[in-house]
Amino acid sequence: GGGEEAGGPMGDTGGVSEKARVYGELLKTCLEVINSILTYALPRNLNLIYALVHRKDAFVRGGACHPPLSGLMENVSTVIHFFSKRVDKGLNPNDPASPESVMQQIKDASLSWGAHLRMFPELRFSYQQDDRPEDFFVPYVWGIVLSHSGLAWNPQKSTLFAPR
Repeated sequence: GGGEEAGGPMGDTGGVSEKARVYGELLKTCLEVINSILTYALPRNLNLIYALVHRKDAFVRGGACHPPLSGLMENVSTVIHFFSKRVDKGLNPNDPASPESVMQQIKDASLSWGAHLRMFPELRFSYQQDDRPEDFFVPYVWGIVLSHSGLAWNPQKSTLFAPR
């Protein structure tokens, strides 16, 4: 994510519960990921645009309710506005819109997409290795091997590690 201010990324917590702070962090991270997709890979993510247009009221309300996220909402709002206008213009108001017709309008509109979005720093995530990665990886890999090997194996009758 981005920079951390006092009290977390949403600014001063002012008595906000830990749960609300965590949800705020999650929302901020999701918006950063959406921004990255819209900025660097919009034409290859038309299903995301469809979802944004379909749920535009939630995004418009959400952006207005959380001013600290308004910077992250700028690009989302720009994309929603552009594609909503094109979809509304391209559909027959007398016929109910099918998902396929809306998607076709989004595909057509993406060909004329040329808006300049606000650039954010490229997202970087790092992997922090657990002290005992084998606790996850060994059962995970064995699960993949068993599900794709065709071996007749009853996983309830096998123990990879003795219980602690």
